[in-house]
Amino acid sequence: MKDVMKVLGAVFIAGFLLAGCCDDEYYCDDSGCFYCDGFGCRDADHGYPECTFGYECAEGEVCTELGCVAAECVVDEDCPAGTVCRPDASGGGTLCLEPDDEVPIERPDGCGTDRDCGDAGEFCGSDGECHADDGTSCDEDHACEEGMICVEATCVEGGGDADADGDVDGDVDADADADGDVDGDADSDPPPPQCRSNLECEADRGSGWECVDGLCKLPCEDDWECGIDCHCGGDGYCTDPPDGSE
Repeated sequence: MKDVMKVLGAVFIAGFLLAGCCDDEYYCDDSGCFYCDGFGCRDADHGYPECTFGYECAEGEVCTELGCVAAECVVDEDCPAGTVCRPDASGGGTLCLEPDDEVPIERPDGCGTDRDCGDAGEFCGSDGECHADDGTSCDEDHACEEGMICVEATCVEGGGDADADGDVDGDVDADADADGDVDGDADSDPPPPQCRSNLECEADRGSGWECVDGLCKLPCEDDWECGIDCHCGGDGYCTDPPDGSE
C-alpha cells in the first residue's frame, strides 16, 4: 500500500511541475524583456519596422533611427511585448522601447526636398511624401505627360465626364440615327485638359491659381475674391462667369 501511495504522490508532483512549466511568466528588467517557465527564460523578441519618414508608420507610431516605434504610452502595459514605456529624446513624450535601447532620434513626418527621397528616382511631392518620378505621380512642380491630369498626386487620363455607369458620354446635342441609337457629334471628343500642374495655371492666369482635375481654378473663401458675376462655390473655388459675361 505504501508503494502505491509513493507512486501516486510522484505522479501528482510530476503533473504539478509539468503544469507549472507550461505557464510563461513575462517580465522586463534593465537588460531586456523575457518569457520564463519552469525550464528557463527566453527573449521577448521585438522588431521595429523600417522607415525613413513618419508617414510610412502605422497610426500611433513615430519614425525613428530604430524604425517605427509606438508612442504616447503611459505605462509599460501600453507597449508591445518586448518593450517598455520610456521618455523620448525631447522629454516631452514617451516611446515604447526595449529596455536596453538608447533613446533614438525621431525622423521627420515627411520629406522637404527631392534630396530627402534618396537616389531611387523619386521626388518629394507637395504632400510631403516621396513619389516615383516615372510619369505616374505629380504635383504642382511635376507635371504629367500629355493627355494626363494630376489628381491627388497621381497622373490619370483626362477627358470627358463619366456617367453613372462609368462610360464617357458624347455631347448633349447628339443626334439619333435611323435605327434609334444616339450617335455623338463629330465634336464629341473630350476637350484637352487646360492644365497638368499648378505652374501652368499660374503662368496663364496669375498667382494663386490651381490645377484641379485638368481645369484652372481660383481658390476662395468669399464671393468678393472671385470678381464680377462669379461667386465662391461650395468646393472652395470661384465659379466661372455666366456665358457671355466674360
